[in-house]
Amino acid sequence: MLSSAILSYITFVYFGAFMLYLLMMVMGKDFFGGLATFVSAVGLAAHSIAIILRWVESHRLGIGHAPFSNLYESLIFFAWAIILLYLIVEWRTKNKALGAFVTPLV
Repeated sequence: MLSSAILSYITFVYFGAFMLYLLMMVMGKDFFGGLATFVSAVGLAAHSIAIILRWVESHRLGIGHAPFSNLYESLIFFAWAIILLYLIVEWRTKNKALGAFVTPLV
């Protein structure tokens, strides 16, 4: 399944964003914070595509349910919702320091 492969790679994308947020906090450079936000947004976009692909694959297999029916899919959706809400909060408050604590959860 292509969606599972994408979701596996997204883990490393979010880890990269975490490292960039951490560098921003340690070194005090805004460049790392901006880059971390960009990487997180790319991760969110790929995460969204993977959820949609999982839904399409479910319909092709004849199961035909939204990808929220088991623990794995629920946790994937929960991680997607956390990063979405975090990026909205970051955009509204312009505070990137919280990213070092949120991205490891995702």
